[in-house]
Amino acid sequence: MDGITETAGVKLRAVLERVEAPAQKCVRLVDDVGGQTLKLAEPRPDDEVFEYGGRTVFVIDPQMAEKHVGQKLDWQHGQFCFV
Repeated sequence: MDGITETAGVKLRAVLERVEAPAQKCVRLVDDVGGQTLKLAEPRPDDEVFEYGGRTVFVIDPQMAEKHVGQKLDWQHGQFCFV
């Protein structure tokens, strides 16, 4: 995975602030029934970590990152997507 766009960073940070997530929490991409989903989580030692505005906003484990090689997480048309 090649990172997150500024638009995604702004949205992720806003979501974390809206739900009043503690500083150690961020958003994680996980496999779920029927696809992938985003969940509130804490970073793990082997995660790829992405920050925005001085805060960790997004993490992805190595296996999931392999599925998104060459892509960035973005926010378009009211939803997160990979570009």
